[in-house]
Amino acid sequence: MATTVLALVIYVFVVARCTRVIVLDKIGSPLRSWAGERWPSEEPLAPDAPVRSHPITFALHCYACISVWFGAVLCVPAALVADLPLWWSPALALAASQAALVLRGLESD
Repeated sequence: MATTVLALVIYVFVVARCTRVIVLDKIGSPLRSWAGERWPSEEPLAPDAPVRSHPITFALHCYACISVWFGAVLCVPAALVADLPLWWSPALALAASQAALVLRGLESD
């Protein structure tokens, strides 16, 4: 039981930290800059329309988007380490993403 809880807590913190590295931290800035140069924003269709970003460029600046991806990539290993059934993996991914968003709300920049 203790190992399961510890594995899940570590999983949530890994998802939160990896998300922060990509979306907010200076170390992830070159990746975000590269994506912006590789897939630049499109010009608005009308003067009052918003600028449209490429989905990849948008995702690299979106905390919720990236946390879902990290949660999804790491959910199967987390389930295996925590000795949980693999069919729990989708729920683990979504829960870790939500926990990462909650932790982001608790941070002070």
